[in-house]
Amino acid sequence: MQKVTIKNIVPGAIVTKPIFNEDGVMLVPNGTILHEMGVRRLIEMGIHEAFIVYPESETSRILELYEESPHLDDIIYQRTRVQAKQLIKRAMSRMLPGDQLDMGKISNIVDEIIDQLLSVKEIILTLSRLKTIDDYTYEHCVNVCVISLVIGIDLNLKQPELRHLGVGALLHDVGKAYISGDVLNKPATLTNQEYDQIKSHTEIGYKILIKSGVAEEAAQIALYHHEKYDGTGYNRCLSGDTIPLLSRIVTLADSYDAMSNDRTYRKKLAPDKVYKEIADLSGSQFDCNITDRFLRRIDLFPIGTGIILNTGHKGVVVGHNKFLPQSPVIRIFKGETDSKNIRSSANYVDINLAKTKYLFIVDTF
Repeated sequence: MQKVTIKNIVPGAIVTKPIFNEDGVMLVPNGTILHEMGVRRLIEMGIHEAFIVYPESETSRILELYEESPHLDDIIYQRTRVQAKQLIKRAMSRMLPGDQLDMGKISNIVDEIIDQLLSVKEIILTLSRLKTIDDYTYEHCVNVCVISLVIGIDLNLKQPELRHLGVGALLHDVGKAYISGDVLNKPATLTNQEYDQIKSHTEIGYKILIKSGVAEEAAQIALYHHEKYDGTGYNRCLSGDTIPLLSRIVTLADSYDAMSNDRTYRKKLAPDKVYKEIADLSGSQFDCNITDRFLRRIDLFPIGTGIILNTGHKGVVVGHNKFLPQSPVIRIFKGETDSKNIRSSANYVDINLAKTKYLFIVDTF
């Protein structure tokens, strides 16, 4: 399965995740074969990307396994995600000095997200829904809200705290409505003056939320989400537990999502590299306890990930080992081996890395 730009789809591709429009209406169900007319219609309707496989591709062999994987993307209803993104988009694109937010709709959508997360016992963090860099700010806000709530649930926060966390996380970047788009999306290094503009969004966001009647606990998230555990963040240079717990949670969720998606100034990192980066920053940028619990939920090598072994062989992840996430089950196409831990066919071999002594993953693609 691959995520591709609609205009690059070759007729005959099979849709592997339903395609929705901006209003959350399903346009194309899972399993649909896209023909030339269908591709053209999607382009006309403003759909940018889709998840697909080609029947002749070897990757189609793992589609069934992939769909069984408990991805975070599939827990939150697409309708809910779209509605949340649209609420943020409307709020931030139409914000004028002195405006207040419509907190009724925002609170309701946060409650929906909480209910959907609480309905699932085991949640694995794998993000793959971001569509375009232009939509980054809005989709990012939704992702950060969902990830923060996953962490909050894991920390056994009570319902009122979860609501404050969800509202604050969803609106943590609302102050960016007053920052120039040229500065926000600048691909080159920012000047000191531009960086000061960026940093001001935390103070601006806090004032907007307080004026809109948001609880102090939620509004503080906008104010403190760029503080770092070691005191090197901005704007108040708080450290350790002087940073409110909810803000510490959102700081981690914010960074995780930023690393996991393309930005104007850099490409996204592979899940295993995000994992390492988050682990390396534990104790400096992030709260150690929150980080430790969070890392247990990251899908280190999502099913479908292309991998390179220390032998140079390339393959794809087709299964997990819960207690050894760094050693998944991989599939090497058209390869041969004599290991007893391999299930083979005429076209591929499956290798359980948890049961081999000499094979390990050195890179992903």
